[in-house]
Amino acid sequence: MRHVTTVLLALLWLGCSTDNGANTGANEQPGLDGEAMVPDVTSETPGDILAEPDVARELPVFDEVSFIKRPYLQWPTATSVTLLAETNEQVPLDIVLTYDGGATHTYSEPRKPEFTFLTMPLDGFDGWSHQVDIMVPEGIGQFELTIANAPDYQREVVLPQSLDSFTMIAFGDTRTNLDVHQEVSNQIVAEKPLIVFQTGDLMDSALEVKQWNEFFAIEAGMLESSFYFPIFGNHEVGGESYYYELFETRNSYDSERNWYAEWGPVGFIGIEQYKTRWEKDEDALAWLEESLIKLQDKRWLIFSHHEPMYTFSNHGAWYEGRETIQPLLEEYGVDLVLSGHNHCYERFEVNGISYIVTGGGGAPLYSTGTGSEEEMPLLKNWGKFYHFLRLDISDENIHVTVIDTEEKSVFEEFDVF
Repeated sequence: MRHVTTVLLALLWLGCSTDNGANTGANEQPGLDGEAMVPDVTSETPGDILAEPDVARELPVFDEVSFIKRPYLQWPTATSVTLLAETNEQVPLDIVLTYDGGATHTYSEPRKPEFTFLTMPLDGFDGWSHQVDIMVPEGIGQFELTIANAPDYQREVVLPQSLDSFTMIAFGDTRTNLDVHQEVSNQIVAEKPLIVFQTGDLMDSALEVKQWNEFFAIEAGMLESSFYFPIFGNHEVGGESYYYELFETRNSYDSERNWYAEWGPVGFIGIEQYKTRWEKDEDALAWLEESLIKLQDKRWLIFSHHEPMYTFSNHGAWYEGRETIQPLLEEYGVDLVLSGHNHCYERFEVNGISYIVTGGGGAPLYSTGTGSEEEMPLLKNWGKFYHFLRLDISDENIHVTVIDTEEKSVFEEFDVF
């Protein structure tokens, strides 16, 4: 994915947009007679205008924009966050980060990405895509983001790296039933989670741009208010170029589908099961083990993949994962494994690890509840209902609440220690 904005672009637009002071509406600042003059912060980020500290510089003034996909944030770190959006206009975004002590401006570059499946072109987006890394001043864990030429956008941001406790939502398999998906989404937004995690199968066919647009319309509230992380599911196969454009992951192996992240007290690893052959790829397993080692200082370790290692529902268990990956999860102290694929809720306890299937985000529900006699004792609870998980994470435990979105009630609660 591209992270390209330049000083040259900003200066070009400055020349085009501030001629004779005629275009001063969207980011005019009081007391400056339409000329936005603020101190810049020295930065090495391409998206920032580079300047010496405390030196006032005239900033560009851009035409106002309207959004097709409203701005959403990806990949928070202690020093940066990535903003993505889609606009109707071919106009840069003037993104303002305000914190206790100052403000910075970062500029996006509107572009038209191309999408393909194998060598065949796929439909593009109607509007202009934006992606830009916003540098966060050292030691700043909370700040406000606004967009000078989009006056209706404002977001208070708290970086998970600055917290010892926070709330995370996990759910999955949102495809097919759009009305159910919308209801699940609405209830998740009401929980005000810092992080939302999706266990895969975002839509029925990731090859269709129409379905991506429907997905983003339904989940707009979540995307705009939380940090959103999806796993690559089997229904995403074929739509890789859309997936890579719309979501940002790093610390990866082979592709953006295998990654790890650090969120305060949590180390999180997400993998895919379609391109990477875990039972044969020694390099992939080496990357996984190295990632687990790097995250050993975290209080909690959470692991996720789409097709579950333990399930009694329609699709069988991922036995290759049990053979190749489960021993590493046990050796390095993983606390919780989240999967989807089967459209139900299941909770297993295996050698001190909680394995949860959460596939109740909108796809047609599956039955479950009966497995082999030797494995039945591993199953602790199950249900056939639309749902999501609320994970309240603290130093003491991960308190998991399973919310039945049809009954709007708590199905079960338990603690991970």
